Amino acid sequence: MSNINGYINFVHHLAERLEFEIDLHVDCGCMEDPNDEAEKVPVELGIGNWRQAIGNLKTIAGFLEALASLEPSE
Repeated sequence: MSNINGYINFVHHLAERLEFEIDLHVDCGCMEDPNDEAEKVPVELGIGNWRQAIGNLKTIAGFLEALASLEPSE
């Protein structure tokens, strides 16, 4: 998962496993990855910084993975 779309797909996959609704998408209001001019970063994730967007997605993914690993309480 070396690109932003890979992280977005991974977060969507985790959210689906947990039956969460999550809306992450790449839209036209975005910034360019400084390393790949074709790749875009959603403004709402990037907050003006491509690396921060990746960090935010990793945080969301980590949170969802932690939730997925919890045993359901009865």
